[in-house]
Amino acid sequence: MSEIVRPAFEGRERPLLSYGIAFPAAIVRHLDTFQASRVYVICSGSLSRKTNVMDQLETALGDKLIGHWIGMRSHTLWSEVLEIAQEVSTAHADLLLTVGAGSLTDGAKIIALVLANQITTPEGLETLAEGPNKQFDIKAPTLPIISVPTSLSAAEYSNFAGGTEDRSKRKYSFQHPTRGPQLVILDPELAKTTPDSIWLSTGVRAIDHCIETLCSMSGTTAASDKLAQHALGLLVPGLLRCKKDRSDRDAHLQCQLGSVDAMAACTSGLIELGASHGISHQLGPLGVGHGETSCILLPAVCKFNAKYNANREKQASVRQFLMQGPIVLNVLRARSVNVESADLGDILDAIIRELGMPRSLGDVNVGRSQFDALAENSLHDRWSELAYTTMSLAKNILLFGATGNIGSFILDAILPERSQFNRIAIFTSPQTAETKTSQLNKLKEQGVEVIQIPLIRLAAASPTVKWFLPSEYGTDIKYGPASANEKPHQQKLKVRAYLENEISRDDLAYSYVVTGPFAEMYLNLMPGMEAAGGWDVKERKAILLGEEGKGDVSLTTMKDVGVLVLNTLLHATAETRNAALCVNSFTTSPDQIQAEFERQLGGQPWDVSRTSLAKLREAEAAAWEAGNPGATVFTLRRIWGEGGTLYAKRANGLIGEPKMMGLEEVVANEIQRVSKL
Repeated sequence: MSEIVRPAFEGRERPLLSYGIAFPAAIVRHLDTFQASRVYVICSGSLSRKTNVMDQLETALGDKLIGHWIGMRSHTLWSEVLEIAQEVSTAHADLLLTVGAGSLTDGAKIIALVLANQITTPEGLETLAEGPNKQFDIKAPTLPIISVPTSLSAAEYSNFAGGTEDRSKRKYSFQHPTRGPQLVILDPELAKTTPDSIWLSTGVRAIDHCIETLCSMSGTTAASDKLAQHALGLLVPGLLRCKKDRSDRDAHLQCQLGSVDAMAACTSGLIELGASHGISHQLGPLGVGHGETSCILLPAVCKFNAKYNANREKQASVRQFLMQGPIVLNVLRARSVNVESADLGDILDAIIRELGMPRSLGDVNVGRSQFDALAENSLHDRWSELAYTTMSLAKNILLFGATGNIGSFILDAILPERSQFNRIAIFTSPQTAETKTSQLNKLKEQGVEVIQIPLIRLAAASPTVKWFLPSEYGTDIKYGPASANEKPHQQKLKVRAYLENEISRDDLAYSYVVTGPFAEMYLNLMPGMEAAGGWDVKERKAILLGEEGKGDVSLTTMKDVGVLVLNTLLHATAETRNAALCVNSFTTSPDQIQAEFERQLGGQPWDVSRTSLAKLREAEAAAWEAGNPGATVFTLRRIWGEGGTLYAKRANGLIGEPKMMGLEEVVANEIQRVSKL
């Protein structure tokens, strides 16, 4: 068979997938693809001990092999990552090669990220992981990775990685800008050397990717469902065949190709996976293998979700698909499972038992004394948070100002997720009810309750209100010591003071979703306010605030405000309650905005000048003294120009890291808006 090389995922250039020839030949053939001449190898310990893999690599690579590391402990310990990264740096490697299972691949991803950001300590490593301490300016990895996987965990196909902090045993997620391997080489002959305990259990992990994609309540598409179903059709019979005959080369290749499609499905779009993934991330550091976690959790999670009707219809569809295969029916009958009454959880349980994999925490030596820590750590995982909040938090929403500029964007983000909530109601005044009758009627048709009352008691007086999100969208009103004296902040400061100091109820929580300036408004050059800076696309005129190359500002689009509020509602945790969540769409500067306008408009000449913070402060003082309504604009622009939006920590990761708009899209929208005037 000749080599087949193709993108692993349709529509994505990387990673490339190679199969059909032996892995040493494929590695050598593709070194030129990455212009690599100094290869550092991370090889599985069992492969190194029980096979001649390292001998084959040494023969194939010759003097291009400049270092190697044998074996990594499960779940990618930070201490080991940092130690290997130091070796790779010292050796001046220009390519990382992993041969083995998922922990090695995750390790390589984090090592490349560590090297790009010159991290040498666990404290530094934490600033690259998702969480409140994640830094803003993380540099993307440049060291390419080739992976030769010997398991089916499919870590090599994603740009995410998981690493375990040694002391707490908590597993952290490393996301953007982490990069996965650029080339994945499949060799079923090499895969046949993998013990059943690893091959079959990680195959169940790939099944887990398929099931939680097909059963996801958010983000799936017809294309992702098709991929997941196709992968499931390869994996289930392929694994059962491998169990029956370890020498079945074709079955091993079918499983490998199935794992590719499984990962393609669950990483396409914005699919929200479930609690099987969320809990397994934290079960792993307790000494349970990646695949074994899915063997234990997936059927139980399906049973739980079906009981609470979370995704029962989707589970029924997957059940029907699996029951079409004679090999699955044979397993059910052999295990005396009632084919007519069996649900998806029952079918998965039977398949996993047929593969001889563990089915309980006791089977993998996790005792009750560890349950509390497991539960606590699981609550920090985004998939567990989603599964929990989807079922039990923020069920009844009352939205004020829903027909206004920002409120309409928030409502537009919430309505597509209508099934996540019991009641959605908006509060409106008699005047709005009279002037916006058509808009309100359309909302009623979508199941939104419209409430008209002359006065609503404060949240503290209503025992049914448990969570309050005040209108904090805009500049952080506590960005620094001077913030308390800023005139535009005074009313919002009073709201915060009331919530934080005057309410005696312990069960009323609050969250401030602090977005910084709205990107659409920031771009405008307002007549008579030239000292504040801005852009006039029609006249090709720009006034840039601050010195060249400086003046970074954090911006959020109005549409993204809605997305961020929705995600806050769906990710209620101890870290997001009673807290100011400083979030944004992106951070940029006046010079970067100007460059983007010029790029999109084909380099057409602009009249570009600059204004300074000193001039802005003068205009601000004069406007307040004259009672000019525009004084607030001057003050806010001055705060932004002074760096008042450059938060030390960004909270997007705490609410699921939703996909945000970028500068390119915002500039394009502004150009389109002006063209219609």
